[in-house]
Amino acid sequence: EAKAAAEKAEAERKAAEAKAAAEKAEAERKAAEAKAAAEKAEAERKAAEAAALARKKADPVEKAIRYAVACLAVVFTLIVAASFSNCTKYYLKAKGDTVQIWKGQFSPAGEVRIAKIPAAAVPEPLKDIYSKAEALTLAFGVSISRIDELFAEDVPNLEQIRAQLAEAEAFAFSDEFKKAIDARLVSVDLMMLLYRADAAAAKGSPADFEKALKWLAEAKALDLTENQALMVNKRAEAIEGILQAAEAKPPAEAAPEKAAPEEAPAAEPPVLQPPAAEKPETTI
Repeated sequence: EAKAAAEKAEAERKAAEAKAAAEKAEAERKAAEAKAAAEKAEAERKAAEAAALARKKADPVEKAIRYAVACLAVVFTLIVAASFSNCTKYYLKAKGDTVQIWKGQFSPAGEVRIAKIPAAAVPEPLKDIYSKAEALTLAFGVSISRIDELFAEDVPNLEQIRAQLAEAEAFAFSDEFKKAIDARLVSVDLMMLLYRADAAAAKGSPADFEKALKWLAEAKALDLTENQALMVNKRAEAIEGILQAAEAKPPAEAAPEKAAPEEAPAAEPPVLQPPAAEKPETTI
């Protein structure tokens, strides 16, 4: 029994020693972890302090850069706003017996001349600044009047009229003005087709009459007014009547070949004037 008690006591002693050693090792491990955590926290604190110090030193430069960028943005905005404002302004400048129309450019300052019109067409006194509608209405009115004068000539120069219409189109800022341009373009096309139809019909052969009807068919396809359509239809009906009469006439009734009595010559179609060799300076 004494031996067994001694062995038991020895086992208990060894177990106690092992437990004490394990507890010591665990304590040492925890102490090492705590020390490592403290060292890490201290390193992070020092790094944060260093970064804050670096930011503090960079603040004046960063602020200066931000201020410069903001100033540039304000200046750019002012320049764009001034450019938009200037390009909506129109100026009229008297020069002798004419008035020049100038338009502001897309820039804070500067302008470009867009037209020159008779001084008599401009209400007095001249204003410092004109709106787009005011300036272009003056230019368009003078231009369209000039075109109508060309139409009224004994022998209208259609090429010159087309050129004038192209110039007037630059001032047609409203639907009403655009319709006025389109109507006159239709008149030019109509006059050209009627000229070709008359020239073909004047030759007098059935083939030429057919060609004349072809030109008149193209004229009918235009966006004509009621009076214009009536004029084209009457021409076509007259030519169709001539062709029908020629087809219905028997060959035996054909007139013998002999000298026909003199008759008044048929009216020749108008001769179109060729366009000018050089285009003069644009003047409305």
